[in-house]
Amino acid sequence: MLYMLLRRAKDLKIATMIRQHDGHRQRMVVGFGRGCNYPSLRRACASKATTTGAKRRIASSSPRAFSAHQNETNHQQTHLQRLHLKDFALVSQQTIHFSPGLNVITGKSGSGKSVLLSAIDQITGAAGREDSIRVPAKTAKIAATFYCAEDTIQKLRRCLLENGMDDIESLLNREGAQTVDLYRELQSTANNRLRSLCKIQNKAIPVKVLRQIGNILVDFNGQNASLALANEKAQLNELDSWANVKEYGDAFEIAMQNVRLATKLVQSNVELTEEEKEEIEAILDAFYKIDPVPGEDVKLKLELRQMESRRANWETCASALNSLSNHESGSKASLKEALYESRSVLSQAERRADQLTADSENDGMEISDFEEDENSEDIEALREAIDLLHEVENATDRAEAMLQRYMESLNSRPERREEIQDRLRDLDKLGKMMGKGIRTATSMCEIADELRDKLDAAATSEDEKEGNEEKLRSARAKAASLALDLAVARRDAGSSLRTNVTAAMESLEMQGSRFDVTLSWTPSSSSSQGEHDDDDDEDSKDNFSHIESTDSGDEIIDLGKTPILKASELQVPGCGEIGEDETAAYLVRPRGLDRATFLLAPGASEPLRPMSSIASGGEKARLMLAMKMAPAMDNAERDIRNTESPTISVFDEVDTGVGGRVGTKIGAALKKLAVDGSQQVLCVTHLPQVAAFGETHVRVRKEEDDKDGRQTIAFDAIETEIRLEEIADMLGIGSEQGLENAKRLLQDATN
Repeated sequence: MLYMLLRRAKDLKIATMIRQHDGHRQRMVVGFGRGCNYPSLRRACASKATTTGAKRRIASSSPRAFSAHQNETNHQQTHLQRLHLKDFALVSQQTIHFSPGLNVITGKSGSGKSVLLSAIDQITGAAGREDSIRVPAKTAKIAATFYCAEDTIQKLRRCLLENGMDDIESLLNREGAQTVDLYRELQSTANNRLRSLCKIQNKAIPVKVLRQIGNILVDFNGQNASLALANEKAQLNELDSWANVKEYGDAFEIAMQNVRLATKLVQSNVELTEEEKEEIEAILDAFYKIDPVPGEDVKLKLELRQMESRRANWETCASALNSLSNHESGSKASLKEALYESRSVLSQAERRADQLTADSENDGMEISDFEEDENSEDIEALREAIDLLHEVENATDRAEAMLQRYMESLNSRPERREEIQDRLRDLDKLGKMMGKGIRTATSMCEIADELRDKLDAAATSEDEKEGNEEKLRSARAKAASLALDLAVARRDAGSSLRTNVTAAMESLEMQGSRFDVTLSWTPSSSSSQGEHDDDDDEDSKDNFSHIESTDSGDEIIDLGKTPILKASELQVPGCGEIGEDETAAYLVRPRGLDRATFLLAPGASEPLRPMSSIASGGEKARLMLAMKMAPAMDNAERDIRNTESPTISVFDEVDTGVGGRVGTKIGAALKKLAVDGSQQVLCVTHLPQVAAFGETHVRVRKEEDDKDGRQTIAFDAIETEIRLEEIADMLGIGSEQGLENAKRLLQDATN
C-alpha cells in the first residue's frame, strides 16, 4: 500500500511553487487538495501547515489581537469598494460604498433592492437589459471600483492575455495589489437595439471579456441559485472547485484530444488481403477509365431535361405551323381562298354598280328607284373587308416566318442527346460496381479517394504502423492516469466537503441533516466485449486487428483480444483502488470519467436523496449557503482552499423560506463566511436577524427626484439610530419595543 501511495505521489507530479511574500520565501506544495488522507502527501504540506499554525497562534493569543489581524486581512482581500449608477433603471444618480466584510442590503418590498444587484450583475458581464435605461435617457452608466489582491490581479492579467489584450494587461501590476475600475455603458439605438460599451482601466473590452473578469471577481447567487445546485454538472464543478483540480481537468481534456488524434493515425493502419486489393484495384481501374467529375451527373441530367423540353416545344410549334400553313386544311390556305372569293365578289359588285349607273342615265331614272340594289357604302365596306383580309394574310406570312425561325433555334444535335444518355449509363454502372447506394458522381469520387487511401495505408511500413499504435497506447495510458488522478482527488475532496458542509448545516439549524457526495463511472457498451482468455499470448494485446466507425462517427479500435474501444471510452488500470472494475471500459465525460451526485437527508431518520428531489425552498437555500460556508468551517481547510474561486459573494434573499430563529443562524453563518472565509459578502435580506450581523448596512428606498419630481431609488449607508430604526421597522413591532429588540439583536450579533 505504501508503495502505491509513493507511486501515486510521483504520478501526480506534485508541483512546488515559490512566491515572494513580505520579504520571506514561502514554499507551498500543491498536492491532492484539502483534507488529504495520505500520510506521505500530508507530510509534503508541512511547510504550508506552519503558516496555518501561525494564524492559529494569533487567534489564540487574545480576541483583540485576532480581531486586529482579521481587520488587516479583510482590507487586503479582494472586494468591491464603490458602485456608481447614473440613469440606471429607476436610479437617477447614486454612489454606494461597501466594506470588505459582510454588507447587508435591506428595504421594503419593491423599494429597488434587485436594481442594486442587477447593477452588480451587469457590471460583471451579465446580459444587458433594455429596461435598465431610465427614460427619457438614451444611456445608462455603471462604474465599479474593486480593490484586488495580488492573486486576483494575476488572474485578471492571465484572462486579458488569453484574450489577446496585451496592451490592457500591461496596465495591471506585475506584483502587489491595486484598484481596478470597471465601466459599462448601455446605449439604446435608433432601432430599439441595446449596445454595450465596456471598459477596464478606461480601455475598451468586449462584453465576453467583461463576463470572464466578473467570474474571477464575483460569485453571484441569485434567488434561484439554489436550484442550480440540483444540476449534476454544477455539482461536479462545485466539487472540482473544492478539490482544486482545475489543472488536472485541463490536462485530461488535452490528453483526450491526443487520444482522438492518435486514433485517427491508427485508423490509417489498414491490412488488406490479396483478394481485397484486387477488388479495390479493379474498382479504381473502372473509375479511372470513366473518370467522373464531382457533380457531373447532376449537370448532365439537367442538360438532358432541357433538351427534352426544347424538343417538346419544337413539336408543339410544328403542329401550330402545320395548322397555319397546310395547303389543304391550313388557316393560311383558307385565308387565301376567302380573299380570292371576296375580291371576286367586289369585282362583280363594282360592275353591277357601273351598269346600273349607265342604265339610269339612259332611261332618265333615279338609282333610288331600285330598292334592292347595293349602294356605294356597301361596296366600300366590302373593300375594307378585303383590305383587312390582305393585312391578315401578310401577318400570317410573318407569323409563319417567326415560327420557323424559333423552331430552328430549338434544333439541337441529336448525337449530343445520345452522348449524354451513354455517359449517364456508364456512371450508373460504375456506381453499382462501387457499392450499394452509390449513385452520384460526387460520392463515387469520395469512395475512390477512400479506396486510394486504403491502398496507400496498406502499403505503410510496419515501423510506421507500430509507431502509430504506440502513440495511441501512450495517449490512452496518459488519459487513464489523469482520469484516475482526478477520481482519487475528487473522492478525497468529497470526504472533506461532506464533513465541512455537514458542520455548516448544523450551524444553520439543520441538526440531524446529512450531506454526502457520490462519484461513479458509467460502464460503456464495450465493457461486455472485454472478456478474454488469460492463456492467450500476451503479445496479442498489442495487435490492432481492425478499425470500425459507428454511425455517430466515433472510431472503434480493436486491440487484439482487448475490448473494442471507441475514442470516447477508456480502460483505467489501477481503478480497483477506488472500487471500479479494471477490466471494464468507461464512458469519457468532458472533464474525466466521474459523475457527481450531491445527496441530502433532511432528518436523522430520513434516507439520503439527490438534491433535485428536495422540495423545501428553505432547505435548498440553507444547503446552498452551507456549500458556500464550507471553506470557513475549519481554518486549516480554508488555507488550502481553491484560490480559483471568487472572493466576493453576492446573495439575493438567501433567507428565503426561513423564520427568525433560523435567520440568526444564517446571519452568523454569513458573518463567519466573511471573516473566516476571507470573503466580501453582499446579501439582500428581509430578516432583521440577518441584517444585524452586517458590518455595513445599506438601506434601499424610493423618493422623489429633486430635478424632475419623478420617483427614484436611493441607497443609504446607515448607522446608529437610523440603523436601529430600520431593524425595528423590519421587526414590525411598536417603536419603543422595536428599538429595544433591535438593540438586543445588534448586541447579540456583535458578541
